[in-house]
Amino acid sequence: MKIHVRRRHIVKGKRSHARLCPVALACSECTGKLFLAGTAWLDNSSEVFKTPRSVRKFINDFDAGKPVKPFAFVLK
Repeated sequence: MKIHVRRRHIVKGKRSHARLCPVALACSECTGKLFLAGTAWLDNSSEVFKTPRSVRKFINDFDAGKPVKPFAFVLK
């Protein structure tokens, strides 16, 4: 499943907050399930997914206050 982290997710996102991370917001919107996002995992309480490298970089940059751009990744 392709997940698009859009500008609106970045604007609504909160640094260092697993449920309000832009990645978690995008995953939740796309799947209709509540997601938590971490640098090692994405979790929707019934499944755990390994975090792709591009997502780890995005989360680390976002949490550090660095500028980030919308992007997409495949959730497997």
